[in-house]
Amino acid sequence: MNQIQNNLHLYELVLLILGSILFVMVSGAFIYLIIKQRDFKILWAFFGLSLIMIGFPAVKSFEIAGFKADLDRSQKRYAKNPLDSVAKKEVEELTEKLEPRAKTNQDKTRIVSSKLILNKTDEAIKEADNVIGNSNVNKIVESLKLKPTAVSESNKAIVEAYKLKKVAEAQQEAIKKKDTAGLNKKLNAVLSDKTTLLKLQPKELVKVNTTQQIKLKDPKILFSRKQLTPVKLVHPDSLLKNSNR
Repeated sequence: MNQIQNNLHLYELVLLILGSILFVMVSGAFIYLIIKQRDFKILWAFFGLSLIMIGFPAVKSFEIAGFKADLDRSQKRYAKNPLDSVAKKEVEELTEKLEPRAKTNQDKTRIVSSKLILNKTDEAIKEADNVIGNSNVNKIVESLKLKPTAVSESNKAIVEAYKLKKVAEAQQEAIKKKDTAGLNKKLNAVLSDKTTLLKLQPKELVKVNTTQQIKLKDPKILFSRKQLTPVKLVHPDSLLKNSNR
């Protein structure tokens, strides 16, 4: 019964309870009418309705229990072979189905496992924290060492979530170190390029656009901005001499 409750939403539980009550009432009415030898045809509709109200949540519960088992198998397959795209897709789809129905610590730990093997470390740590809460993990571990059978499945799931969280944190740290190594490599490359640049002559570093910047080396030479052709400066006295000729 606990498994059925854990697998169902609240409205499904209400539907199951109401269906059960209706079934008992209809069964009692059947017995009463049969004893009194009265017509009970009208009760068939209510009897069918009660079966539907009971059957839908029950079938849903078994269906959910089935895909939990499928998720466990898919997780193991994908963990063994990360290149298995089919297993990866199954893990993603089944985890998505389980997330809105995850009530127990066991189901939440399944989600932590999925997030971890899918390399979603941030989400895995967040889900693990939800499972752990304010629980004293060290105390639970000590109880497991002394008397494992006395520890509930819920507390065992807390310990499992704690272990998965530590793995996720270690994975995050490894990724950060890898990124830092990559960044250091890029910085070293930039520094190397800077050293090479410093060895170059200033004229090799700076390229002057002659259409915007004009440098007059000879005061008797002008440069046209458009044509960039040299023009000689002529003294006014020489112009007068030429005109007199």
